[in-house]
Amino acid sequence: MILHYFIKNGTTDKKTAELIYQKIINNENKLLFEKPKAEINLREGKWLTMVAKEGIFDMEKQTLELIGNVLFLHSDGQQIDTNNAVIDLKKSKIYGNKRIFGKSETINFSSDGFEVKKTGKIFQLLGKSKIKIKNTKKPITKKKAPKKKAP
Repeated sequence: MILHYFIKNGTTDKKTAELIYQKIINNENKLLFEKPKAEINLREGKWLTMVAKEGIFDMEKQTLELIGNVLFLHSDGQQIDTNNAVIDLKKSKIYGNKRIFGKSETINFSSDGFEVKKTGKIFQLLGKSKIKIKNTKKPITKKKAPKKKAP
């Protein structure tokens, strides 16, 4: 079940995937991952890739906490950087309460936290937030009408 979410070096080989985590000694229900990478296929051929320095998967709660240098990349070019995020598989949402920085072709933003629910249509910025929208429209230039020649 967990091995489908975390694949090392692009392989789906079960033996290789099992080597990339260790059980946390104090809690048998938690697994520690080194450099986890999760790829989620979204609707209409879109995808979301997430990578981090470490991850802790809680088997009971069905959550993965991504820790350190967390990066989200979306197929449409959006990018989000933070130091901590949680993927909740039961509630079908991704959230975080640490400072985030994001950018796309048209928007740069920062916030104290975020939340994205299953549909992915609503991306909520939480706490103090700043959004900068880039002007992508080209200026309208008027074409001069050709001068009429005198008869």
